[in-house]
Amino acid sequence: MNEQTIFSTSEFPLAIALHYFGFHIEGIDKTNPKRSKFIFPHTAELDECAELYWKKALTVEPQAFFNASKDLKSRLYDGG
Repeated sequence: MNEQTIFSTSEFPLAIALHYFGFHIEGIDKTNPKRSKFIFPHTAELDECAELYWKKALTVEPQAFFNASKDLKSRLYDGG
């Protein structure tokens, strides 16, 4: 993927929110051992979701959000 077709973030809560709303995680860049980057295919819908996240305008079901968090932690620390 080139720069225009990817969206990456090192903000873990944003990555959880995007994952929770069904955006596919393309990979995790662990080049910097102190700050991993979550890589998603870039779409207009993803931009809109990220914007709503920063505006604090998203509503989530708490248990499902927690499960999305556990899934990302597993991918981050288990190499998935």
